[in-house]
Amino acid sequence: MEYPPSYKRKNYHVINTVIVSIILLTILLLALFSYNESIKQENRQEITTRFIGFENNFKGFINNNAMLLSGFAAYIDIFEEYSDNEVYAYLANLMKENGKYINNVAIVQDTIIKWNYPLSGNEHTIGIDMSKIPGQADDIAYVKENLEKNFSGPVELIQGGRGYIIRSPILKNGSFWGIASIILKEENIVELFDTYAKENNLEVSVIGNNENEGLIYGTKQNIDNDSYKFERKLLSEDLSYFVKPVENTLISRLPNFIVIVIGGLILVGFTSYQAYLFFRNHEEILHKNYILKSSSIRDKLTGIFNRDYLDISIGEEIKFANNLNSTISIIYFDINNFKNINDTHGHAFGDSVLKGIATVIKGELRKSDVFARWGGDEFTVLMPDTTADGAEITAEKIRAAIESTEHAGTGNLSASIGIAEYNLGESADSWFNRVDKALYMSKANKDSRFCICDQEGNIKCYKK
Repeated sequence: MEYPPSYKRKNYHVINTVIVSIILLTILLLALFSYNESIKQENRQEITTRFIGFENNFKGFINNNAMLLSGFAAYIDIFEEYSDNEVYAYLANLMKENGKYINNVAIVQDTIIKWNYPLSGNEHTIGIDMSKIPGQADDIAYVKENLEKNFSGPVELIQGGRGYIIRSPILKNGSFWGIASIILKEENIVELFDTYAKENNLEVSVIGNNENEGLIYGTKQNIDNDSYKFERKLLSEDLSYFVKPVENTLISRLPNFIVIVIGGLILVGFTSYQAYLFFRNHEEILHKNYILKSSSIRDKLTGIFNRDYLDISIGEEIKFANNLNSTISIIYFDINNFKNINDTHGHAFGDSVLKGIATVIKGELRKSDVFARWGGDEFTVLMPDTTADGAEITAEKIRAAIESTEHAGTGNLSASIGIAEYNLGESADSWFNRVDKALYMSKANKDSRFCICDQEGNIKCYKK
C-alpha cells in the first residue's frame, strides 16, 4: 500500500522517453523500408520498360530471319523439282536481306546437308549428316520431331568458327522434308545485341533453359542476385534474361534517401525531446501530488500512515475481500504504561519513543501491510490476504521487537495486542469492535502475548 519512493521518479520519464523513441524509430524504419520498396518497384517498372525495348529488337531480328526461312520452305513445298542453280539463286537473294549478319544458309534434307550457300568454302559440308554432329544433333532432332522453329548458339560450326543458328522445318505435302538454317556470324550478332542493350541502357545476359543450353549472350558475371530476371519464349526456346541498368538507379536516388533519413532522425529526436519534457513535467506534477497526498495521509510524528488513511484502506480491503472471497486481518496494539513515560519524562521524550517504536515495527511488516497510528500510543496493522493464524505470527514479531528494544531512560517496554480476522459481510465498525475487545482483554491479562477475537466474538489470549 506504500506509494512509490520519490527517488524512482527520475527513471520513469527516461524510460517512457526511450519507449517513445523506439516507437518513433520503428515507424521511421518502416517508412524507410516502404520508401525503399517503392524505389525498387519503380526501378522494376523502369527496367521492365527498357527490357521490352531490348526484347522487341532481339526477337524482331530473330523472327525476321525466321520468316525468310519460311519463304524458302514454301518454295520447296510448291515445286517438285529443284535445280542447284535455282536453289542457290534463291538463297543468294535471301542473303541480301541480312548479308551483314548471315554467314551462310544451309538446307538439310531429312538430316543430310543438300545445299549450303555460299558454296565456295563450304563444299566439304555437302552430304554431312547433321544428326551425327555434337552440339547440333539435338536441335536437328527437336525441329524434325516437333516441326517447330528453333534458335540456338553460339555453337561450333562444321565449316569452322562459331555462330548462332535459326532453324525452320520444311514440310512437303504436310510431311517433314528437311530443315532450312540461317547461320549468323557470332561477332556481328554479339555486336548487334550490344547495340540493342546500349540503346536501352542495359546490361543483358541471356541463358537458354532447354537441356544442354548455356549462355547465349552476355556474361556470367551479370547473372547474380542484383539482376532482374525475365522468363521469355523465343521461337521454341525458353530463355532467361538477366538484366541490369547500366547506371545505378539506387545511387541516383541516394541523395533523396539521405535527406529523408536525416529529416526523419531530426523529427524523431525533436519529438523524443518533447516527449521527454512532457513526461518529466508530468512526473514532477505526480511527485508534487505525491508529496501533498503523502502529507495528508501520514502521521506527522512517526511518518507512518494516519487514521484517515487507515479508514480508507479498511473500506477498500473490505470491498476486495467480499468481491474476491479473500481474507483480511487486523492487529491493534498500544504501549503499556505509556502515560507514565509522558508524565515522568515529558511529552517530547514520549514522542521520541513513539518514533523509535514505529521504526522498529515497520521493519517487521510486509509492503502490502498498512501500518498506521490510531492515536496516542495506539497503532494498527491492516494485513490483506492474511488469516488470524498469519496475523498471530506478525503479532508475535511486534511483541518481541518492542520488548527487545531498549529506550534510553525507560529501559524495555511492552505492548498489549489484539487480533481479529474479518468476517465476510461484516461491517467495518463491527470488525473493529472485535479487535478492540481483543486489545482490551490483552491489557487486562498482563502476562498475555496477544489476544484473538474470533468471528463469533469469542476471545482467546495466549500467555507468554
